[in-house]
Amino acid sequence: MPDFKPLPKPVKAQRSTHSNKPKSTANKPSAKEKPIKTVSKSPVNKTIPASRPIKPQPDQPLQRTKPNTSLIRNRANQAGRFLRKKSRRTLSLVIALIIAVPLLLFLVLSLRGHNALAIYLGEDRVGYIAFSQEINETSLRAEAIRMLEINENAQVQVNEQISIRPINTAQRNIIPFTEAIEQLAAAFTFQIVGTAIDLNGNRIAILRTQNDAEEVIWRLQSPYLRGRAEDYYLVEFVEDLRMNNVTVEESDLSTVQQVLQRLDGRAVVVDEYVVQPGDTLGGIALLHNTTLTNLFENNPGFSANTVLRVGDVLRIESYRPYLSVRTILAETRSSPIPIEDEILENPGEVNTFSQVIQEGQEGEAEIVVHTTRINGIQTEAEQIVATRIIREMTPRITEVGTSER
Repeated sequence: MPDFKPLPKPVKAQRSTHSNKPKSTANKPSAKEKPIKTVSKSPVNKTIPASRPIKPQPDQPLQRTKPNTSLIRNRANQAGRFLRKKSRRTLSLVIALIIAVPLLLFLVLSLRGHNALAIYLGEDRVGYIAFSQEINETSLRAEAIRMLEINENAQVQVNEQISIRPINTAQRNIIPFTEAIEQLAAAFTFQIVGTAIDLNGNRIAILRTQNDAEEVIWRLQSPYLRGRAEDYYLVEFVEDLRMNNVTVEESDLSTVQQVLQRLDGRAVVVDEYVVQPGDTLGGIALLHNTTLTNLFENNPGFSANTVLRVGDVLRIESYRPYLSVRTILAETRSSPIPIEDEILENPGEVNTFSQVIQEGQEGEAEIVVHTTRINGIQTEAEQIVATRIIREMTPRITEVGTSER
């Protein structure tokens, strides 16, 4: 038998009880030793049997499996709960943002202060204007009414009241001040306030504006003014002419020309006149705004050759306008102050002695004279109403003797 050596028994590696100790190298083969090969017990050349042919199976109908509805329902419920939970969270977040953003904006604007004034016409908001401490309801309403009166060319009475409130708003909402005034003027409801002219208690007409009434008065009075209007102390109507502001409809208004035509008529007036010293027939006719022919027609027996006597009564028919104008002209004149004589008695001289020891000099005064006329005719004597000394008068002094010897 051939010689053989028995294989060495495998040596089991002992586990180290300490993990930090280095592993033992006793079981590791040395560089000179060959590793031991494990020999499989099965033969090396094992024959693999050939696969069997697959026999075709006859066609069988497909069988539908019944779906598990409870599982699907559970899945759907789970998905619905998830979506609802997600939706609630999203909705809560959106609501929180909707509430928080305006509050935050309001807080920021509040810290910055008010930036606008909200304008209200009654209960309706007209718009916003830039905030200003100088703007108040009275001035705003006055500006809007002034613009409305310019547009209507008339004085108006507005029905609504204006109120303003400080507020914070977006800059794009604020409109210019002029535009806000225009919107207010367009939104007002109003009535025209005309100027009524009443003559002796009877209403003559209603004019659109106070300026129209003043123009009527001026055109009726100006023909009787001589020189500058500021030189007159008084210009008035003899009759009772009054003007009042009244609310009126547009159709009831009259023009300046229409009113002048109504007031420019003349009425026939018959008066009795008592002749005064110095009167003449021509002067009486001129005084009563009539003619000599008319004077003779109303006074039979009188002619150009008639000599008037003080106390004669004349019947005078004249034409007077419905409105008579009384004027008082104030004229400033220079008036001399005559020299006054003074006597200085001298008992040392005989009574036949007389000597001027101081020559006198006239003084000068400034006087204000009032002249009253009706429709241009003087009706009263001139009156001196004021005097101012410009230069004092120097008296003439004469010395005379008083002795009898």
